[in-house]
Amino acid sequence: MNKHFVTIIAHGENLELRKDPGQLPYHLGKLSGITGTLVTYYYALKGGRAAGPVPIPPTDAAQQNRDYPYLLTEVKGLDIHFLSYTGRKKFSDRSIVDYIRGNASKIDVLNLFHFGSENIFYAFVYKIYNPAGKVYLKLDIDIPFYKNHPYFFNTVSSVKWFKVFCFTKLIEPLFFTLVHTISAESQTGIDYFTGRYRVSPKKMALVPNGVDAEQISRYVPITRDFAEKENILITVGKIGSAQKKQ
Repeated sequence: MNKHFVTIIAHGENLELRKDPGQLPYHLGKLSGITGTLVTYYYALKGGRAAGPVPIPPTDAAQQNRDYPYLLTEVKGLDIHFLSYTGRKKFSDRSIVDYIRGNASKIDVLNLFHFGSENIFYAFVYKIYNPAGKVYLKLDIDIPFYKNHPYFFNTVSSVKWFKVFCFTKLIEPLFFTLVHTISAESQTGIDYFTGRYRVSPKKMALVPNGVDAEQISRYVPITRDFAEKENILITVGKIGSAQKKQ
């Protein structure tokens, strides 16, 4: 029986299919013995921009392909499940919680993005319904954001000290016990995270963002010798932003 790897993100517009939330379940799903699934809300393309989340996602394949053209090019064959948007409750999304409750027993690895109160809660719900399941947290770490946010919850209240105590002394340590793997995209990210939180280095993994070798081979079918190459440099990403200076 195939192992089921499920990535859950709330904001899953077409653009995300080309990035790690779409690429992880897509490429893992191509491996023998693994089924990869992306679970997200539906975002329609209007005037070239994504709008959503849509309360009731369309089931028509043609419409889905218009709003998610990368399903036909970048991640062809990806198993994607669109959730109905039913609003939020406290700090979680109702539909995501309902999905985890109803499908936890069929999920071998639950993949979540970013360290925060929402994903900690989703991990707890998952482990309640599937104690043997594994949680993989991909940090996609933004160190400047972390430095500007000492806590990932609202502390403006008369019981601030109690919230801080419960979260830092009880909830965080329990989460780090339950999670199986936490990955960062650079050694700097790993060093910062392990320096800030009491998480075992054995649970940390260095997983740099990669490239799709199959896609590259389509655009560059011939590998040139070094002497044949031109002196051309290409930069990719938001060069100059604080996140890219990490």
